[in-house]
Amino acid sequence: GDWSSDVCSSDLEDVHLIVTLQRANLESAVQPRFECDPAGRCIWVNEALCALFGQSVNTMVDTDGNGWLRSIEEANDVFHDWADAVKNKTPYQREYTVRNQKTGKSVKCRAVAIPMFGKDGVTVRVWNGSVNPVGV
Repeated sequence: GDWSSDVCSSDLEDVHLIVTLQRANLESAVQPRFECDPAGRCIWVNEALCALFGQSVNTMVDTDGNGWLRSIEEANDVFHDWADAVKNKTPYQREYTVRNQKTGKSVKCRAVAIPMFGKDGVTVRVWNGSVNPVGV
């Protein structure tokens, strides 16, 4: 191809490699991580979050994207706070109690999620978040 098509192809390959490496880093992270779609439905979780919640990826990211709520003791309040953050496109931070679905053990955690905006600065493309035990 000509010079411009070679550069564009190379740039796209570089972007793909960067995205692939970032995803691999998130998958293997010891920090429990998640992503949600613009409507706030959970679309991805890593193994660390599954272990903390005592759920499989499939149950955490079920058909409505709210399977993770099964592990939250304050599920109703947490859901409403999350829905408000999503509606207002504002960062989310909340402490809540996670009850591991396999062990039954409860642990106080802090969840943080931030909206990642598109080029227009208004449209949320994805929510990136983490859940970490508090005082452990």
